[in-house]
Amino acid sequence: MTIRYDHDVLIERPVEKVYSFVSDVANAPRWMPWADETVVIDGPEPAGVAEGQRRLITQTDFGIQTETVLEATRVEPGRRYTFESIEGPTDFQATYRFEPVEGGTRLTRSYLVEMPGGVARILEPVIARRMRRRWQADMNRIKELLETDGRRSR
Repeated sequence: MTIRYDHDVLIERPVEKVYSFVSDVANAPRWMPWADETVVIDGPEPAGVAEGQRRLITQTDFGIQTETVLEATRVEPGRRYTFESIEGPTDFQATYRFEPVEGGTRLTRSYLVEMPGGVARILEPVIARRMRRRWQADMNRIKELLETDGRRSR
């Protein structure tokens, strides 16, 4: 089963602020509440992301807890970064792109998930719908958090 998803959102904040917030693992719990834990486990631990950095994401779906190790494979600071799974139940790739546009930043997130056959094939429509909703909610949460925090700091 393959799930592909691209979603973008316009955030009324400069690219530097959006990139800094999204790439910082410390902020992950604020916009990815479905993840039980997201931590840097290897490589550089800057406030953002660096090529070769590895992160562990622990999550619980359908009552089953899984762990996925992701590695940053392509990083262009302030512009884009990609994480790929190196351990876990699925083959996974996520790319985040940050584009300056009039009035702020266009944040685009692209996912490619390869799930094993068997039960996943039977549950494919349910799993795909759940993942897409979750990913869209993440993007909306990022927008809300950054725009609300920006208004408070004025």
